[in-house]
Amino acid sequence: MMGLAWPPDWRDRVVSDSPSHVVILDVIDLLPRRHRYLPRGRPIDRCVVHHTGGPNLLAPPQGLLRTAGWLTRVRRFPGFPYQFYVPHAPDIWPDDWPWGDGRFVVYQTQSANVVSWHTREGGNPSGISVAFQKTARGDISAAQQVCAVNLWRDHIRPRWGLRNLDLQTHSMYGKKKCPGPTLESWVRRERGL
Repeated sequence: MMGLAWPPDWRDRVVSDSPSHVVILDVIDLLPRRHRYLPRGRPIDRCVVHHTGGPNLLAPPQGLLRTAGWLTRVRRFPGFPYQFYVPHAPDIWPDDWPWGDGRFVVYQTQSANVVSWHTREGGNPSGISVAFQKTARGDISAAQQVCAVNLWRDHIRPRWGLRNLDLQTHSMYGKKKCPGPTLESWVRRERGL
Protein backbone atom coordinates (compact mmCIF):
# COMPACT_ATOMS: atom_id res chain seq x y z
CA MET A 1 0.00 0.00 0.00
CA MET A 2 1.26 3.47 -0.86
CA GLY A 3 4.75 2.07 -1.46
CA LEU A 4 5.05 0.63 2.03
CA ALA A 5 7.08 -2.50 2.62
CA TRP A 6 4.35 -4.33 4.53
CA PRO A 7 2.78 -7.58 3.37
CA PRO A 8 0.14 -7.23 0.64
CA ASP A 9 -2.74 -8.41 2.86
CA TRP A 10 -3.99 -4.92 3.79
CA ARG A 11 -7.68 -5.69 3.40
CA ASP A 12 -7.37 -8.51 5.94
CA ARG A 13 -5.73 -6.16 8.46
CA VAL A 14 -8.59 -3.66 8.79
CA VAL A 15 -9.62 -3.46 12.45
CA SER A 16 -12.25 -0.75 12.21
CA ASP A 17 -14.45 0.33 9.35
CA SER A 18 -16.60 2.73 11.37
CA PRO A 19 -17.95 5.77 9.52
CA SER A 20 -14.96 7.86 10.44
CA HIS A 21 -12.07 9.71 8.87
CA VAL A 22 -9.68 6.91 9.88
CA VAL A 23 -9.07 3.32 8.88
CA ILE A 24 -7.29 1.24 11.53
CA LEU A 25 -4.85 -1.44 10.35
CA ASP A 26 -3.49 -4.17 12.62
CA VAL A 27 0.31 -4.44 12.29
CA ILE A 28 0.98 -6.00 15.70
CA ASP A 29 2.59 -9.14 14.29
CA LEU A 30 4.93 -7.12 12.04
CA LEU A 31 6.66 -5.22 14.86
CA PRO A 32 9.75 -6.42 16.77
CA ARG A 33 9.32 -7.77 20.28
CA ARG A 34 11.48 -9.39 22.92
CA HIS A 35 8.73 -11.34 24.65
CA ARG A 36 5.02 -11.01 25.36
CA TYR A 37 3.32 -8.61 27.74
CA LEU A 38 1.15 -10.09 30.50
CA PRO A 39 -2.56 -10.58 29.81
CA ARG A 40 -4.89 -7.83 30.99
CA GLY A 41 -6.82 -8.77 34.14
CA ARG A 42 -9.08 -5.70 34.37
CA PRO A 43 -11.51 -3.95 32.08
CA ILE A 44 -10.21 -0.96 30.13
CA ASP A 45 -11.27 2.23 31.87
CA ARG A 46 -9.02 4.90 30.32
CA CYS A 47 -7.13 5.96 27.20
CA VAL A 48 -3.77 7.68 27.66
CA VAL A 49 -2.42 9.98 24.94
CA HIS A 50 1.35 10.04 24.28
CA HIS A 51 3.83 11.41 21.77
CA THR A 52 6.87 9.74 20.37
CA GLY A 53 9.78 11.71 18.98
CA GLY A 54 10.62 9.95 15.88
CA PRO A 55 12.79 8.75 14.58
CA ASN A 56 13.23 11.80 12.37
CA LEU A 57 9.60 11.79 11.22
CA LEU A 58 10.16 8.80 8.98
CA ALA A 59 6.95 7.54 7.42
CA PRO A 60 5.65 4.04 8.08
CA PRO A 61 6.88 1.46 7.96
CA GLN A 62 10.41 2.82 8.55
CA GLY A 63 9.51 5.27 11.34
CA LEU A 64 7.25 2.81 13.11
CA LEU A 65 9.71 -0.09 12.80
CA ARG A 66 12.66 2.02 14.00
CA THR A 67 10.68 3.36 16.97
CA ALA A 68 9.54 -0.16 17.87
CA GLY A 69 13.11 -1.46 17.48
CA TRP A 70 14.51 1.28 19.71
CA LEU A 71 11.88 0.63 22.40
CA THR A 72 12.55 -3.13 22.44
CA ARG A 73 16.36 -3.01 22.01
CA VAL A 74 17.39 0.10 23.95
CA ARG A 75 14.56 0.59 26.44
CA ARG A 76 14.14 -3.21 26.78
CA PHE A 77 10.34 -3.15 26.50
CA PRO A 78 8.75 -6.53 25.74
CA GLY A 79 7.14 -5.03 22.62
CA PHE A 80 5.64 -1.83 21.27
CA PRO A 81 3.96 -0.20 24.29
CA TYR A 82 1.17 1.75 22.58
CA GLN A 83 -2.04 0.19 21.26
CA PHE A 84 -2.39 2.76 18.46
CA TYR A 85 0.18 4.77 16.49
CA VAL A 86 -0.58 7.89 14.44
CA PRO A 87 2.26 8.93 12.08
CA HIS A 88 3.03 12.63 11.64
CA ALA A 89 1.97 12.40 8.00
CA PRO A 90 -0.65 9.62 7.96
CA ASP A 91 -1.09 7.62 4.80
CA ILE A 92 -4.33 8.08 2.87
CA TRP A 93 -6.38 4.95 2.22
CA PRO A 94 -6.08 4.12 -1.54
CA ASP A 95 -8.96 5.31 -3.73
CA ASP A 96 -9.43 1.94 -5.40
CA TRP A 97 -10.12 0.13 -2.10
CA PRO A 98 -13.22 0.29 0.09
CA TRP A 99 -13.58 3.65 1.82
CA GLY A 100 -11.40 5.28 -0.84
CA ASP A 101 -12.64 8.65 0.30
CA GLY A 102 -9.52 10.16 1.81
CA ARG A 103 -9.47 8.37 5.16
CA PHE A 104 -6.26 8.47 7.17
CA VAL A 105 -4.52 5.24 8.13
CA VAL A 106 -3.88 4.66 11.85
CA TYR A 107 -2.00 1.58 13.03
CA GLN A 108 -3.01 -0.81 15.79
CA THR A 109 0.41 -1.68 17.19
CA GLN A 110 -0.38 -3.60 20.36
CA SER A 111 -3.25 -5.75 21.57
CA ALA A 112 -5.74 -4.17 23.97
CA ASN A 113 -5.79 -7.53 25.81
CA VAL A 114 -2.32 -7.07 27.35
CA VAL A 115 -0.85 -4.79 30.01
CA SER A 116 1.75 -2.89 28.01
CA TRP A 117 4.33 -0.52 29.48
CA HIS A 118 3.04 2.84 28.28
CA THR A 119 2.27 4.89 31.40
CA ARG A 120 3.81 3.57 34.61
CA GLU A 121 1.82 1.79 37.29
CA GLY A 122 -1.42 3.77 37.37
CA GLY A 123 -2.30 3.73 33.69
CA ASN A 124 -0.99 0.40 32.50
CA PRO A 125 -3.25 -2.23 34.14
CA SER A 126 -6.53 -0.75 32.88
CA GLY A 127 -5.48 1.71 30.18
CA ILE A 128 -4.91 1.63 26.47
CA SER A 129 -2.72 4.17 24.72
CA VAL A 130 -2.35 6.19 21.54
CA ALA A 131 1.05 7.53 20.44
CA PHE A 132 1.38 10.45 18.04
CA GLN A 133 4.65 10.86 16.15
CA LYS A 134 5.65 14.49 16.70
CA THR A 135 8.12 17.03 15.42
CA ALA A 136 11.13 18.14 17.44
CA ARG A 137 9.10 21.17 18.61
CA GLY A 138 6.40 18.87 19.97
CA ASP A 139 3.82 19.79 17.36
CA ILE A 140 1.42 17.39 15.73
CA SER A 141 0.13 17.85 12.20
CA ALA A 142 -3.35 18.95 11.17
CA ALA A 143 -3.92 15.42 9.82
CA GLN A 144 -3.04 13.98 13.23
CA GLN A 145 -5.55 16.32 14.85
CA VAL A 146 -8.26 14.88 12.59
CA CYS A 147 -7.07 11.37 13.49
CA ALA A 148 -7.12 12.14 17.23
CA VAL A 149 -10.73 13.31 17.23
CA ASN A 150 -12.02 10.53 15.00
CA LEU A 151 -10.03 7.71 16.60
CA TRP A 152 -11.29 8.75 20.05
CA ARG A 153 -14.91 9.55 19.18
CA ASP A 154 -15.64 6.87 16.58
CA HIS A 155 -13.50 3.95 17.72
CA ILE A 156 -11.93 4.00 21.18
CA ARG A 157 -14.68 5.66 23.22
CA PRO A 158 -17.56 3.49 21.91
CA ARG A 159 -15.49 0.28 21.65
CA TRP A 160 -14.60 0.30 25.35
CA GLY A 161 -17.55 2.31 26.67
CA LEU A 162 -15.35 5.16 27.87
CA ARG A 163 -16.46 8.66 28.88
CA ASN A 164 -14.71 11.89 27.93
CA LEU A 165 -13.18 12.10 31.42
CA ASP A 166 -11.51 8.73 30.73
CA LEU A 167 -9.31 10.40 28.10
CA GLN A 168 -6.00 11.25 29.77
CA THR A 169 -2.48 12.37 28.94
CA HIS A 170 0.88 10.93 29.92
CA SER A 171 1.54 14.19 31.78
CA MET A 172 -1.21 13.21 34.24
CA TYR A 173 1.15 10.40 35.30
CA GLY A 174 4.22 12.58 35.80
CA LYS A 175 5.68 12.87 32.27
CA LYS A 176 5.34 16.66 32.10
CA LYS A 177 6.01 17.29 28.40
CA CYS A 178 4.05 14.36 27.03
CA PRO A 179 2.07 14.57 24.79
CA GLY A 180 2.81 18.24 24.11
CA PRO A 181 0.73 21.43 24.05
CA THR A 182 -1.58 20.72 21.10
CA LEU A 183 -2.66 17.30 22.35
CA GLU A 184 -2.88 18.54 25.96
CA SER A 185 -5.30 21.26 24.82
CA TRP A 186 -7.36 18.81 22.79
CA VAL A 187 -7.64 16.36 25.72
CA ARG A 188 -8.73 19.22 28.05
CA ARG A 189 -11.43 20.25 25.55
CA GLU A 190 -12.66 16.65 25.15
CA ARG A 191 -12.77 16.28 28.94
CA GLY A 192 -14.77 19.53 29.19
CA LEU A 193 -12.08 21.29 31.24
